Amino acid sequence: MADSRIPPGKVGSEMRPTAASERIDLVDVLRGFAVFGILVANMASYSGMQGGYASWTQPLDRAVFLLTRLLVEAKFYSLFSFLFGWGMAVQMRRADARQSAFLPLYLRRLLALLLFGIIHATLIWTGDILTLYASLGFLLLLFRKRSVRFLLWASLASLVVAVLFTLPWGPVEAFRQAYFDLTSPLVLNHYASGLYAEGSFLEITRLRVQDALAGQVYVFFALGNVFAMFLLGLAAGKLRLFGNIRSLLTRLRRALPALLGAGLLLNGLFVSVIVWPERYPAAYQYPVRVAARTFGAPLLMLAYIGVITLLYQWPAWKRRLGALAPVGRMALSNYILQSLVSTALFYSYGLGLYGRATPAGALLLTLLIYGAQVKLSAWWLERAAGVVLASADLRGAAGAAPALPVRAAARAHAVQRSAPAQATDPGPDGRLAPALGCRAGGLGALAGVRARRSTGVFQRHPAGPGRTGDGGRATGWAGGGQ
Repeated sequence: MADSRIPPGKVGSEMRPTAASERIDLVDVLRGFAVFGILVANMASYSGMQGGYASWTQPLDRAVFLLTRLLVEAKFYSLFSFLFGWGMAVQMRRADARQSAFLPLYLRRLLALLLFGIIHATLIWTGDILTLYASLGFLLLLFRKRSVRFLLWASLASLVVAVLFTLPWGPVEAFRQAYFDLTSPLVLNHYASGLYAEGSFLEITRLRVQDALAGQVYVFFALGNVFAMFLLGLAAGKLRLFGNIRSLLTRLRRALPALLGAGLLLNGLFVSVIVWPERYPAAYQYPVRVAARTFGAPLLMLAYIGVITLLYQWPAWKRRLGALAPVGRMALSNYILQSLVSTALFYSYGLGLYGRATPAGALLLTLLIYGAQVKLSAWWLERAAGVVLASADLRGAAGAAPALPVRAAARAHAVQRSAPAQATDPGPDGRLAPALGCRAGGLGALAGVRARRSTGVFQRHPAGPGRTGDGGRATGWAGGGQ
């Protein structure tokens, strides 16, 4: 439909923006929700919050600390990883329907995402996960033609391997030691983390480079919640899960209690190891914590998808949740904005508040920043649809169409606004826009015009020794395009 309104000379058939009729608004809402969860998790790293549960004496601080680990940590990078894989399936279907080459364009987007992640990690915030998503995106290409059954089993195997890697068993310990010996050159330790509180921008940049290199050691751990969710999302995309969601509502209602129950149980176990480690044998504290989170986070993530999906079927809740959609359409922009604002508040070259935040105070700041992002995102998409935006929104990561010239974008936006708001899976013709998350823009255009974009999100590096998942120093996010 949009093709007839936008001259082919302006927008190539494989690069055109995603029309409103091709979007699934629920995915934008999920992405916008994930942007909030990511900020909640990452605020501990932004602010330099140190110590565990015992470090906080105020009941409110302790409650926020526990609830963040129970309900947030590892759940939201799992969600974006899921959407990343889903996005690949949609983009492949779309490219096939248009008889255009999927692989070259996808590779370019992954390279652009990788470059964007390197810039973010070294110049803004070391907790970037874009580089991880780009790296694992190349691996995901090897699975793109596999069956749904194969993808589901491979996803489960990835989760199991991530847990086995932590066991106190001779051969595993030998492998683990060899792995850390091999990657030890990446761990430099030339600069102390205290520089975030007192160093110059140049000194902090050197520290960020050091931390970014050290973070690559934990790529192997990403086989758990990150790559396993890539595979699960790819399987969901092949099944056209979101396009056929109405036909699955009854099954979803039946499955939701089990997902919530199992997810809360396992994440409760994860929290208990953090709060009462003495109750577990020393050699098994870490394996139990990793296992509980590795399997508990995806279950609770799927429960979140189920709850939001069911609520979205009610008109009143659809209006309320719809406020999150603009944030989701600009997920990469909002993720980068979170890093810019937060580091400006906490690092020494800004207000210098590093190390002074409490869990409750950090949560309040999170609510204020996210509330502003909701307003700003809605304003931007409504008022500035044809303006050049230096945020091709992770859409390029898992792929959306690249940027358009200003006039073409403005025409595309006009077409989109006149088109139906809610999309369904168009079936074999594959007209559903790319996937993971961006509106219609591509990471391919770091200064691209986007009429309406969205993308996936990030969070820090997944678990690893000394890592805390969504809320640890190394969080990140996922990208993609709808």
